Amino acid sequence: MAASGPGRNTSLAITALCSVQFVDVLGVTVMVTALPRMLADLNAPASVGSLVSGGYAMFFGGLLMLGARLGDRFGHRRTIIASLAVLAAPECDMDRVAYEMTLLAEAVGDIVTPAAR
Repeated sequence: MAASGPGRNTSLAITALCSVQFVDVLGVTVMVTALPRMLADLNAPASVGSLVSGGYAMFFGGLLMLGARLGDRFGHRRTIIASLAVLAAPECDMDRVAYEMTLLAEAVGDIVTPAAR
């Protein structure tokens, strides 16, 4: 008799949830890492960095609330699957990925985070 353990569906679910959390942490890390360069490119003083960080945090919080609402309305599993599909779509054609698609991917990663909890 085989020992019972996590099945294939459980492993896939854990992988999907871990990838959601990874995208969430990656987005914040990219913003914090890129902030000095963005400010330098705009010839903005370092004091503006707190405004940019605050704006990012507010936008992130709003997307978290939207994601929680979508998860409650349509189901957390559907929200995660749809968000991951939208997140992966730009990766299919890396030659044409534009800055706007990167922003969309970041927003989708923020939206899916509450559904993963």
